[in-house]
Amino acid sequence: MDLVSVLAAIVVPIVFGTLHWYLWRRLISQTTSRGTRVRRAGSALFIAAPVVAGAALVGGFTSMPMAVQRVLAWPGYLWLAVFLYLLLGVLAGELIRPLMTRRLTQHRREPA
Repeated sequence: MDLVSVLAAIVVPIVFGTLHWYLWRRLISQTTSRGTRVRRAGSALFIAAPVVAGAALVGGFTSMPMAVQRVLAWPGYLWLAVFLYLLLGVLAGELIRPLMTRRLTQHRREPA
């Protein structure tokens, strides 16, 4: 393995995990109460789905049996697509949120 492959094998999972943690925090942790079924299900999804997606990606580059690759491929790649759309939506919301907060605070200050 060359240096670029080693760095990619270290950096990509760290970035992937950090982005999943950010989405989990914004979508699950900050919107649900502790101990609820929805929070447990969302947390399980945000743990299992990246593992399956990573296994599907790695399976394409290794000598994993084709039957296992097929089982991992559709949920793994589907999660990657859903993850990217969720990430884009949340980041777009992060850009709009300060403007909306300012607008709402100005609206509350105005006399009725």
